[in-house]
Amino acid sequence: MPRVSVSFEDGYICVDGLCLPVDMTAIVARRNYPRQPWAIQWDGQQGHIEWVDPKQLNTEAGAGDVDPFVLAHAEAKAALPPAPDTDLADTSTDTELVN
Repeated sequence: MPRVSVSFEDGYICVDGLCLPVDMTAIVARRNYPRQPWAIQWDGQQGHIEWVDPKQLNTEAGAGDVDPFVLAHAEAKAALPPAPDTDLADTSTDTELVN
């Protein structure tokens, strides 16, 4: 499983270092958290949920806690426009050089 970081306040999900803005409203509503989550940290094998209230101890997270966010990240990534072609070695275009 990948490394995952979820920032609820900022609205970003990071998977293996790629951070994307994602609307997590529906995920949070389905999860029915006992408190307001601040972040989720997952190192690929284990992790924890951090809460907004700093007096609350972190809660251990399992793969089931992280999976919906990985899926949402994959959907957001798939919706991105394709990256522009930056291959400068491509000479197949009809480009004129002007001196």
